[in-house]
Amino acid sequence: MSPDTMIYVKIGGKKYTLPVNPEEIEVSHPHVDKTAEIAGLGEILIPQKPGLREVTFNSFFPGYDDPYVHDYRNPRTLAKAFEKAWKNRTKCRLIISRSVDYDTNMQCVVSDWKITDRGGEPDDLYYSVAFREYRSYGVSQMTVVSGTSTAAVSGPGANLTAADGALSQRVTVSTTTVREMDSPQMVVGASISLNGVYYSDPEADQEIGTANGDTAALTRIDSGRNAPYYVQGMGWFKTSSVSLVG
Repeated sequence: MSPDTMIYVKIGGKKYTLPVNPEEIEVSHPHVDKTAEIAGLGEILIPQKPGLREVTFNSFFPGYDDPYVHDYRNPRTLAKAFEKAWKNRTKCRLIISRSVDYDTNMQCVVSDWKITDRGGEPDDLYYSVAFREYRSYGVSQMTVVSGTSTAAVSGPGANLTAADGALSQRVTVSTTTVREMDSPQMVVGASISLNGVYYSDPEADQEIGTANGDTAALTRIDSGRNAPYYVQGMGWFKTSSVSLVG
């Protein structure tokens, strides 16, 4: 792991910088693909979307400040913040900013939390933690837009019949529901034009480049952030730097 790697955790609106980087970080995805038996063919694989990510690592909160310590804080304060988030199932955000073009940025909950006291190190707190990815969900509503109605005469010609000595015309009316064409929407997969600075995380803490009229597909939206739009291979963009194409 590069010494330039920084790890941040946002809990309840407060941003904590981990003071000491762990020796290793494990990022895993569970196996969610399905299999089925097809007559005459045998077992087949049905690919599914990746499961929820889980990030785990071990480190410690030092009881003293030192040149290698990032943003020193009292270890008891940090431990209480993580334990409270774990007990209350608080939605957090984990940001791992690396020196290469691969960062981890995900909304999550603290799924596992352990503290270890070691003899001879009374001021240090050793811990192991696991973060499980959280995906927002809700009920979508679909609105059916009424369209136009058309009238048609049934049968050949005027199809006139006698009724009580008067001529009448039998007419069958059919109604066709027409769906209006959707206007372009800012959704994942939309084609967008990019102009301006992009960042390593949706909080826009660190600039990593500038786009000038680039066109790309929108990879992710994280509403409510300073830079809510993510483009894979580039970074996070502010709303003012993004516009729809077409």
